Order: sequence, then structure tokens, then C-alpha cells
Amino acid sequence: MTDSDGGYFGLYSSLSFDLTVTSLFLALIRGKTLHVFPQHYEINDILLETFSENTVIDSIKLTPAHISLLKQLNISTTNICLAIVGGEALLIEQARLLQSLNPHLKIYNEYGPTETTVGCVVKPIQSDEERILIGKPIDNMQVYILDHNMIPVPIGVHGEMYIGGLGVSRGYLQRPELTKQKFIPNPWVNFAVSTANFGAKSNILYKTGDVGRWLPDGNLEYLGRNDNQVKIRGYRVELGEIENQLLQQRRIKKAVVLAKATKTNNLELVAYVVGDRFNTNLLRSSLQRVLPDYMIPTYFVKLDEMPLTPNGKVDKKALPDPTATDIERTTIYTAPRDKLEEQLTQIWQAVLQVEKIGIHDNFFELGGHSLKVTQVVSRIHQALGVKIALRDLFKLPTIAKLASKVKTSENLVFSSIQPAVEQNYYDLSYAQKRLWILHRMGESASVAYNIPKAFLFEKTLDIEALKKAFTTLVERHEALRTAFVEIEGEPQQKIYPFIDFSVNEIDISTPAKVDDKAQEWVDNDANTAFDLTKPPLLRATLIKLGENRYVFIMTMHHIIGDGWSLNILYREVTALYNAYHQEMPNPLKPMRIQYKDFAVWQNAKGFEREEKYWLNQLAEIPPLLRLPYDFPTMEEQRGFRGDIHSLTLDTDVTQGLRKLAMQKQTTVSNVMLALFKLLLFQLTKQEDFCVGVSIANRNHPDIENLIGFFVNILPIRTQFSENMEFEELLQQVIQNTQEAFEHQDYPFDLMIQKLNPTRVTNRQPLLNVIYAFQNFLDVHIDVGVDKAAMVGDVGEPKVLNVSFKTSKFDLTLFVSDYGDMLHFDMEYDTALFLPTTIQHYLAILQRF
Repeated sequence: MTDSDGGYFGLYSSLSFDLTVTSLFLALIRGKTLHVFPQHYEINDILLETFSENTVIDSIKLTPAHISLLKQLNISTTNICLAIVGGEALLIEQARLLQSLNPHLKIYNEYGPTETTVGCVVKPIQSDEERILIGKPIDNMQVYILDHNMIPVPIGVHGEMYIGGLGVSRGYLQRPELTKQKFIPNPWVNFAVSTANFGAKSNILYKTGDVGRWLPDGNLEYLGRNDNQVKIRGYRVELGEIENQLLQQRRIKKAVVLAKATKTNNLELVAYVVGDRFNTNLLRSSLQRVLPDYMIPTYFVKLDEMPLTPNGKVDKKALPDPTATDIERTTIYTAPRDKLEEQLTQIWQAVLQVEKIGIHDNFFELGGHSLKVTQVVSRIHQALGVKIALRDLFKLPTIAKLASKVKTSENLVFSSIQPAVEQNYYDLSYAQKRLWILHRMGESASVAYNIPKAFLFEKTLDIEALKKAFTTLVERHEALRTAFVEIEGEPQQKIYPFIDFSVNEIDISTPAKVDDKAQEWVDNDANTAFDLTKPPLLRATLIKLGENRYVFIMTMHHIIGDGWSLNILYREVTALYNAYHQEMPNPLKPMRIQYKDFAVWQNAKGFEREEKYWLNQLAEIPPLLRLPYDFPTMEEQRGFRGDIHSLTLDTDVTQGLRKLAMQKQTTVSNVMLALFKLLLFQLTKQEDFCVGVSIANRNHPDIENLIGFFVNILPIRTQFSENMEFEELLQQVIQNTQEAFEHQDYPFDLMIQKLNPTRVTNRQPLLNVIYAFQNFLDVHIDVGVDKAAMVGDVGEPKVLNVSFKTSKFDLTLFVSDYGDMLHFDMEYDTALFLPTTIQHYLAILQRF
């Protein structure tokens, strides 16, 4: 910046604002005169004087929000020759506005938190820039882009920005806990992992919370805040991306997007906009061309002016409450027209957790998927005494259309699950019987059905509140006090009225390499078998690594719980922890029934309709898939040894799959199942085969909030023909899957008994390939409390990886829906496949 020596540098910000550091010291060390504006001056007056043609000021530091004000002040020219911009992300439109005022104006985009002495990354902005970057680190400063494991990410990959060098401060005054959290030892001080590594390095890194990436030319691109990312109906949303798209619209001058809690505590996107005579519906249509549906704001709030802090940043706290201002929905809202539509609306609102739903709103655009379809159908049966098919909601995805179907459907009395007569022992459910048999095949089979989880807490943890929460949870759910014993040769459930459950505490904070030692505990616990005859079949261990740093391990046996159960467990433990931490009573509403009541109800239930369907559907059942194994199948007992390889689809591919699903009026799960079946056909050339689809099987409202093992497996049969098009395959998968879901009550174990397929001693009967689509984490479960993070200083824990290498089937594809991306985990039997083979399978799926 030597070309701007001499002249005046304008200073208008408070000495308590970090922007002042640049204005004050840069001016003085370059020999400039510092022009200090009086404190009582308004920002508009300061900008008018600074950017006037007669000003003596030639250099200034300002925020992007200040630049936006220039347009409203009708400033058309200026003598300013140097502008240093910082404090917020600079937009290309703001840079062009400055350049239009003076073609010779030099603009420097400066990035840097207060904790690193403000400006530590800088880039001159050229007139032909197509996007704004923050540039390269200055001398004696380093920037590291790391993943959640503190490992450097490749060029072009997103990660969190960490800053090291001489500018990093020593921490926060009299705030040791926050200092420890944000100022961390530099694990890469002796390695060249950042683009700019010259000059003195720091043993300490500042954790910025900002997301960025390196570009091939050595520049850094700022991508927003970690804490500016929210989850809306299961989708991860970057608010800054929506704001940028809003600012691309011709009539929009300013835009801020926030995630606001509705009356149901569900988050909705609210866009605050300043603009000239824009139409909300046209704006929404324009956004839909560049953003997926889940990123379209639910509400638009029109403002005359965006509130600013005294330092020139948008004052988000001053933005009006969206429930108390003139809000326009992004869809044309039509209220229910009669009692039936009102009842259906209430059911949709409860399942989708959306506060205001019109009768023409699309169920799937509001966040609906197959699990929520099942919930809606079961609740319609419960509330209205009408049983509709699951396929009806796929074909009639609005309340207006669905109401017409309900009116013409046959009434069917809803039957609640009643508490069982008290007795010493209870029959197992059909799913439990299957695991009991597998458990007796040996320790390897038993361990294969462990469900291990591990979490890292790096803040204050109320240990007594956590222990009390788990004690209450065990008292609340009989499944956690259940043992499995043989009575006259038959397995039975024995419910203990009380068990001595405790969270095991281990302190390894003094030995070296505590993280490695903790990982050993995590892996050992995951791979330790349970004795099913001795409750609880749940272990909880808290390992202290150091001051306010803990690993929490929890392992549950599948026979008492499933993935949905873990969702219930996390929610209830969080609610109990929060209550006990604040010395409040148990907030959970009492439970009417328990898992054993479901087991008794299921064993007494007739399955005539379901059995007729499945026996017809699986007539002349094809043999197991003839997969091209790398190793010969052995005759000895199955070892259940396995491994997992993973793949994540990027956002563009994921959105393409979502659009295809919407066009075909189906789910992403069905689209992925069709692609998986296509892969299996290409591998085997088998024209008739079944893939087992693992489902939550929570299709009765009475069991939605129970901890227990409900998972069922549905054999989805597909018959390929010569020259079959993918669309034909997809339609067959859609039809067969919808029919299977309508008959999902029929237990897989009963199906095996009736079909009596050819058995091999070391293989599971009927099916050797499984498909599981996992998206139940955004399913609303009514346990009387709202979803929340742990209160106090705990926040959200970090999920740790667990070395748990088992395989229940030859091949299993797990597809996890994270909203903006799909993640694949392919689990395989290591006695049958090489790792390179599975990686090849995933690569084929990705190419599809």
C-alpha cells in the first residue's frame, strides 16, 4: 500500500471496535494524517463528508454494510483512492459500487478476527473480479484449513480456518475455559501444511469458527461461519448462501436470513429484505431456479432499512420478531375449508413440525419422507378411524387431494395397544426371537448386534445430572431392565422391577496419550459381548481425559433397541439432564405401555392379509444373490467379521436425485434402491432376486416413543428383462416397495417359517444383501419435551469414530440422508470380499 503514502486516513469508529486497529496504526506507520470524526457524528454524515469530491481524506477502512449505505446516499463520485474493507464478507456488487465511484480506487479485502490482531489475510480486488476472495496470509501469519479431526484438507475442500503466527493473542482475559476452547496447541507447527508458511510460526492456533478453502492459486475463499449453518427439517443449510442469492435479485438492496423458532419450536427460514417494490412470489420463483426447496425461506419480512450496530454491522438482534410483523409466506396459503381438512392439517403439523400448512402445500416439499408417510397414515387411522394406503399419500401429496380420498375410504376401527396382564415372563417379539437365535451362534454373532456410540465433550459437564438422567431412563423404560432366559426350552423376557444401573467413571487424565487410551476403551467396549440373561443390556462409561474434557461411551444390544430407540434415548437423556442440571423435576410425561406390551400384542395379532400378500409375492422365491465373491464361501460357522467403506455424494448430485424423486412422485430412498439393484444386476446378471429393505416398522402411533427392537426386513423382489430402461426399473421398485410397506407388519421371521427356504449353516436364510435408508433423526417423537442441546456450557458433543468391524449379511448398503448430501456406508463380509472390490462397487454407484 506504499502508493497511498501521505494524505488523510479517516477514523470514525470507536476505539473499542477492532476495525479501528487498521485505521489507527496503518495511517500512522505510513506517515498519514489521521482525520478523526467527532463522536456525535451520524454515520450518514461521515460517509457523505468522506466520499465527497471536496474531501481531504483519501483512505478509509469501512465495512460492507457501509458500502451499501453509499448507494442510498446517492454518492456518484469520490476522491477516495484507497478503501480497506473488512468486518463482514464483501460482496461483488459492493466492490463494483466502490469501483464505479472512482476507477482509480484501490480496494483491499481484509480478513482477520480480533483474536489474531484483526487483519491477517488480505487481497487487492481487481475490476474484473468474478468472485470475492479474502486472499493470502500476511507475513508472519499462517492459515490452516482443517477437518473435524484437525487434519489438513486438500485444496478445494471445505474446512474450518485456524490461524497461527505472531498476531495470535494469548487468550481471553479472566476466561480460562473459553481460552482453552479457542486457543489450541498447533499440531502442525513443524509441518508445511498452509500456503503461507514463511516467517515466525506460533505454537498456538486460534480456532476461528469460519469455514473456508484453499484455491489452486494460493488464495483463500471465505465460505461463512460454522455457527451460520443451521438444520432445517433435517437439511443442513448455509444461511450466507441464501443471502448471496437474494442479493443477486435486481430489486433487492439488502438481505439477511435467519433461522427462527416457531411456536412448535421448529426452525423456519426467515428472510429480512430491503428493496424496491419486489413481489414475494416472483422472488420465490427466482430463488427456486438456483436453490433447492429446503433453502427457500418460509417467510419474507420487508424492511425499510436494515438495523445496524454502532460499528456498521447488521444488528441481527434488532430484527423484528417474524410473528409480529407483516410476513408473506413463500407459498400461497389456503386455510382448511372444513373439519376434515382441519384435522388432516393438525396431523401434518405434528408429524412435519411445521407451524402453518395450507391445503395445497406439498407434503414432500415440507420435509416429508417414507417414515413420515407411515406416521401420517397411522395417525389418520387413529384420529379418523380411516385406513388409507401409503401409496395414497404419494399420489395425493396435498391436504386438499388427500381429504377427498379419506372421505371415500372405508372406516376401520383403530385398535390401541393395551398393557399386558402382569406375569413373571413374557414372549419375545418376532424380531427378538431372530436375534436370540443368532446370539446362540457364538460370541462373534452376539457382538455383531451391539450398537456402540461414543461422544467427546470439551466443555463443563454436570456429571451428577448425567448419571441421574440415565438412572431415570432405566427406571422409565422396561426394555432397559429386561433379561432373556429359557423357560422349558423357549426364550422368554423377564422384566426386573429394579436393577442397579450406574454410569462407569474412569479417570485417565494423568497418563500420556490420553486420547489414544480413550480410543482403546471405546473400541473395547464396542466389541465386548453382552450376556442376555443379565440386565441391563446397556453400558454407559464416562472417561475423564482432562479438565472439562470427557469421552462418553454407550453400547446397547440390538435385542432391546434400534436406531429409532437411540433417537428417543438421546432426546430423553438431554431433557432429563437439562432438568436435573437446573434442579428441576422430571419433565417427561408418563408412559402408557412398554415394549413387552407390544410383544404380547404382536404375538396375538392375526396376519392373514399380510401373509397372503407375502406368500404370493415371494412364490417360487429366487435363490440368494450369486455375488462374485473374492473368496470361496466356507462351510464352517459364519464369523460375522466385516468392514465398511464409505462415499459421500456432493450437493449437485444429491439435488439431482431429489429432483428425479419429485418428478416420479417417490422418495430418494426408492431412487437409490433402484440404483443399488441395477448395480447388483450388473454384478450377477441374475434377472430375478430380492434385496432385504430394513425398515423402522413404527407404523402404530402407540409405539412411536418406545425404546425397543421393532426393525423389520422386507424382501423387495425385482425382475429384470432384456433392454429394461431405468425408468421401468424405478417404477417396479416404487410399486413393490409401496406394496411392501402396506404389508410391513408381517414379521420377517414368520415369513421365513412359512416359506422355509433352503438354508445354509453359515448364511442367513432368504436374504444375503440388505439395503437401509436412514433418515429417522428428523422424525418428530412426542415424549413431552422439545429437542434441545444440553444446557449449561456443554453444547453439542462431537461424535467419535468407533472401530466396530462386523457384518451381519454378505453385503449391506446404508444410505444416510443429511439433506444437502447423501452418504453411503457399504458393510461387507471380509471373509467374502476384498476391500478393493467394495471400493469398486461404490465407484460404480457414484458413476450412475
